[in-house]
Amino acid sequence: MNLNLIQIIINYHYKMKNIVLILLLFFIVSCKKSELTAYEAGSGLAFYIVSASERDSMNYSFASQLTIKSRDTIFLKLRLTGKPVSRAREISISTGEGTTAKEGVHFILPKILLPSDSLTISYPVILLNAMDLTTNTYKLVLKVQENKDFVQGAVGISNVETRNIPYYKINFNNQLIKPDYWIYVQNYFGDYSNVKFRFIIEYLGFTDLRPTHIGGTIIYSDFLNYNVALKNELEKYKAIYGPLMDENVKEVSFP
Repeated sequence: MNLNLIQIIINYHYKMKNIVLILLLFFIVSCKKSELTAYEAGSGLAFYIVSASERDSMNYSFASQLTIKSRDTIFLKLRLTGKPVSRAREISISTGEGTTAKEGVHFILPKILLPSDSLTISYPVILLNAMDLTTNTYKLVLKVQENKDFVQGAVGISNVETRNIPYYKINFNNQLIKPDYWIYVQNYFGDYSNVKFRFIIEYLGFTDLRPTHIGGTIIYSDFLNYNVALKNELEKYKAIYGPLMDENVKEVSFP
């Protein structure tokens, strides 16, 4: 084999080696770029609740409000499962299986943005006081809808205090309905009835009786005071009108 042929083979070997290295570097860079793009596009969002004090559902009634409302807004907590990015991203919420309410008639799910570098946001669910709410109770099952910016985030216990949930459920109407927290206040108000609840609302002047240990604002001593005050008010009512009877034809009383 002559020297020229040997030199040609050596040159060819080095050229191929360089080409392979270039292709390898290109592949690595492309993968990194792809991973970054996929990671941002695959960022998750999830509803979350405080494990000890909140549930994954709620009951709402327009009838229990102190003033007549054509609409009301329920704020649900959302958080990012992933790293924040330095741009605003669109949030999409949709209905899940079991929903009986009609969008645009009974509720509105607005499109909002998660601000840049944010980890959490309150999502506004708009409930509409449609005429058929006086005779029907509707269910709204909500979930994160995958879009160009987000997928549904991982669910389960996130830390010792909070938990990510796949769905949030709202039951609503324009009738008095038993609040979801009544079991926590039953010792102070007794068994639930619509007539009793209306009496409490009209006397106290507010509708949310949720205690502090499940996310409300009312403390133990307040409940003791309300109990005494409501008993006195009921005695005044009975002195004028006689016993207050509820929808089950039972006399309203407090423990």
